[in-house]
Amino acid sequence: ASSLSRVTGRQFDLDELLTNLRSTLKLRLDAMNQKTFQQLQTEYEQLLFRKDKPSTFKNQQDELFMGIIRGISKEGKLLVELEDDSIQKYNSKEVALQY
Repeated sequence: ASSLSRVTGRQFDLDELLTNLRSTLKLRLDAMNQKTFQQLQTEYEQLLFRKDKPSTFKNQQDELFMGIIRGISKEGKLLVELEDDSIQKYNSKEVALQY
């Protein structure tokens, strides 16, 4: 762990920094609340690493398999297309992308 002062070599007014952070977070949350689930899902999926690219995954049994990330479900699970063309849903930490 480090501090902003150590990383940047500058001193910060912590009260001002907190006020700015809080204002920015409020603006972002307000903007998110104006969007539909579909809009948020589309934006999120555009940021998914290796989406639509063949990738190697490791499951909880340490088995490797090939798949393609296709998106997320309404429940927030990762949608992976397997080699047999089926779509499998995974919770966080159930699979690990190998790269």
